[in-house]
Amino acid sequence: MTENHHLKVIFLYTANQVQAIQTKGEHKEVRVSQMQYYGYRLSIRDVYNPFLNAGRLTQQYIVDTYVKTEANRLNYVRQNQPKLRVEKYSGLMDHLNNEANEAGLIPGKTYILPSSFAGSPRNMLQNYQDAMAIVRKYGKPDLFITMTCNPKWEEIVNNLQHGQTVDARPDLVARVFHLKLKALIDDICKKQVFGGPKAIVYVREFQKRGLPHAHILLILKYLFKYVYKGHDCANVLIQEQGTLNHDEIKTFMDSSIL
Repeated sequence: MTENHHLKVIFLYTANQVQAIQTKGEHKEVRVSQMQYYGYRLSIRDVYNPFLNAGRLTQQYIVDTYVKTEANRLNYVRQNQPKLRVEKYSGLMDHLNNEANEAGLIPGKTYILPSSFAGSPRNMLQNYQDAMAIVRKYGKPDLFITMTCNPKWEEIVNNLQHGQTVDARPDLVARVFHLKLKALIDDICKKQVFGGPKAIVYVREFQKRGLPHAHILLILKYLFKYVYKGHDCANVLIQEQGTLNHDEIKTFMDSSIL
């Protein structure tokens, strides 16, 4: 996949600059991964980086970079099926062959996408099953916390160059949010601002406007669950003697929190 023709001027500008930086280093690596290569291009340095100052072309370049990187990883999975031991999925192979036979189709070559591939259906199912296993062992979550990125955070605003807007620097927004989310998880798990945690599950998402946010499920220890219930909680004891009639609706209403 070739680069978009709108970005040719950026590549012409940085070709000599990249070569000059490579010749300065004492240790030269013969090969670098695709992620390392694009990470180098998108790094924040003291010198002028045209990849981070191209406005909407920066967004287009990042999207093209992601698509090429994912396509390269899919190509690796396609060409290395024996190394992934896909023959172990015998049940899946039989199911696909039966589906093809019932539909009157000729089954073609099957490619299995492993659960280690981020974003794949098997990866999503594995993460869901891991989360359910945590709930099965430690109980239902006690707190549901949502953390949303604020584009007016001083760490973001202070690092914008003159004339730049937040939507033109998705790399900066993602890095600052990652650091702040890491600090929040540290406050929850190590500093125990909500009490002693038994388990924590969280997921990061991106809104349609481009800002990241995280959903956190927190399971607390028994001591922090039930010792303190707050000032607005009332305990009601209902005793019914000499009768077999029990109105569960009335009992629930009488025992509700005031």
